[in-house]
Amino acid sequence: MTQSKTTVSELGATFQLQKWTGTQWIDSGVLATLSSKDTNVFQNSVLRTGETGYYYRGKIVHFVKNGSVTEQASAYTANLLCS
Repeated sequence: MTQSKTTVSELGATFQLQKWTGTQWIDSGVLATLSSKDTNVFQNSVLRTGETGYYYRGKIVHFVKNGSVTEQASAYTANLLCS
């Protein structure tokens, strides 16, 4: 969920699935951008699949746009083993 204290022009998040190679996290699949306009609360979901035997995590960048001002913050999900 992405939330602001007041109604803003646009509120949303990008979601990128990341795969663990054994040494680093790499982007896997297509970046999803989801948002709503003229709101103060945004909630949505993304479904992704991975290869069996690999660890994955989600990288989420929450963003708020109000006029010409944009603020954003990144977060990561827990690591998940695809089986």
